[in-house]
Amino acid sequence: MSQKRYAGVSDENWEWDREQDEEDNDRECEVKREKKEKKCKRGKKGERGKRGPQGPQGAQGAQGPQGAQGAQGAQGAQGAQGAQGAQGA
Repeated sequence: MSQKRYAGVSDENWEWDREQDEEDNDRECEVKREKKEKKCKRGKKGERGKRGPQGPQGAQGAQGPQGAQGAQGAQGAQGAQGAQGAQGA
């Protein structure tokens, strides 16, 4: 507030006007606080949504055990050694 605005105004009126300005400032602060609280609540909801999609990735681990079945095929090669015994006769 500038002193020029109150030139020619009595001290009583100047004090009353200053109190009104302070009350207006208090109201503005309360409105700003309410808006900030609403924004915080919206932010928490967003964080919960991000955690959900991570679950389906765990199912990919089950594909690993299928590789062990390939080792059984190597036992079939031992049968070919039996044919060599016939040549000795």
